[in-house]
Amino acid sequence: MKAWERNKHKSAIDTTPETPYHYSMPPEFQEKPDLFAINADVVRLYKKYFVYLLFFGLLLFSPSLFMPEQVNQKPSLTELITTIKLTLTFVIISSLVSTVASAIFLLFIDQNEQGKITTLGTALKQALPRTPLIFITGILVGLIAMLGFFLFVIPGIIWGLMFSQATLFVLFKNQKIRQSLSSSKQLTKGHRWLIFRTEAQIILFGLLFGLLFLGIGAALSVMLNSDTGRVFNAVLSSASSIFLWHPLAIILPYAIWRALTTANSPQNS
Repeated sequence: MKAWERNKHKSAIDTTPETPYHYSMPPEFQEKPDLFAINADVVRLYKKYFVYLLFFGLLLFSPSLFMPEQVNQKPSLTELITTIKLTLTFVIISSLVSTVASAIFLLFIDQNEQGKITTLGTALKQALPRTPLIFITGILVGLIAMLGFFLFVIPGIIWGLMFSQATLFVLFKNQKIRQSLSSSKQLTKGHRWLIFRTEAQIILFGLLFGLLFLGIGAALSVMLNSDTGRVFNAVLSSASSIFLWHPLAIILPYAIWRALTTANSPQNS
C-alpha cells in the first residue's frame, strides 16, 4: 500500500468515533452536567419507558418469591448446610437475572434514545453475549471498592465512583474488562463529586422513605394489630421495589452515563 493511501486510511479511522451517540439532550448536559439536569432526565426516562420499567421491576422482583425460608433458632447441621446452599443459589440466580435484565433494558432504552427503533428481542440478542463479561466486571468493581473500604473507607468511595461506568462501557461499547476500567476512569474524571451527590440523594431519599413507612406500619400495629402493620410493610416493600427502586437501579446510572458521555463528546470539547 502506498504511503498516501496508508495516511488516508489512518485518517479515516482516527476521525470516526467508535460508537456515535445522537441523544437529544438538554443544554445543561452539552456544557457541564449538573444534578438538576440528571434528575430531570431520570424523570423523563421514567415517564417515557414506564411500562417497560414496570415489567423490569416485576422481573427483578420475581426471584424474591423463591427466597429460602428462615431456619429455626437452633437448626441442625443438615438444615444449616441446606439453607446455606439454597441461599447461595438464590443470590447467584438473582444476580444473573438482574445482570441480564438490566443489560437488555439498557440496550433497548439506549438505542431508542438514539432514534434507532428496536425491540426487546433485538436487545436480548445483543445483550446475551456481553452478559458474562458485564457480570465479571461488576464483581471486580465491587471487590475493588470493598478493598478500598477496608483502607479507611474513603478510597473505596473514590474507586467505586472512578469505575462506576465500567459495566456500561462493556455493554454499550463492547469493551474488555481492562479497557472498560480505564475508560470509566477517564470518563468520570472531574465528575466524581457529581456522581457521588447524585447517588447519595437516592440513598438519602430511600432512608427517609423507609423510615416514614416503617413509622406508618408501626402506628398501624399499635392502632389495629401487629399483623396489619406487617402486611402493610410487606405490600409497601414489594410495591416500592417494583415501581421505584428496581427502575431507578437502571435509569439513574444510565442518566449519569448520558450526561458524562455527552459532556465529553468531541462536539462539546
